[in-house]
Amino acid sequence: MTVSNLVHAELALIEKGASNSSGPYVARLDVSLGTLEFELTAVDSMAVNLNYLQLSTSHLTACGTEELKQLGHDLAERLIYLLEPITPIEIDPEGATIQMRSNPPRQDDDGTRYYELLVRRSGLGLRRYVKMPGAVRQEIAGQLTRDVVGRLATDFVATIEKL
Repeated sequence: MTVSNLVHAELALIEKGASNSSGPYVARLDVSLGTLEFELTAVDSMAVNLNYLQLSTSHLTACGTEELKQLGHDLAERLIYLLEPITPIEIDPEGATIQMRSNPPRQDDDGTRYYELLVRRSGLGLRRYVKMPGAVRQEIAGQLTRDVVGRLATDFVATIEKL
């Protein structure tokens, strides 16, 4: 079963059980490279409100900063279907972390909204944030179609497998 099919099957199970309980709903799926985990605050037949999506893997443990930078570059080229393009904004060689964000972020009267994707030796993690003027940023749920969630999961795995 493909990664996308695993995600779609799990989303169907969550949707079916959602009428009996309120979120958040956490899913953990075993994939070829490790564990894919995501948390939803809502799910319906077409879309979800995604708090985070992360892929935990040991396949990046030995990667150096240059390999992680390349992984970030490859992800930026793949994830063109999100609301905003994602690009690397900060590289921490000591912590072996590549921080990527929406570039440009979405700005309106309700603040600045952006995705943040962290590339680390332990895996990948995507979250969405809002920053109001004069306030600390807050995590928010990203509204995505089910297909986009499946595609994100597939692209996370495929990008690491390509290394």
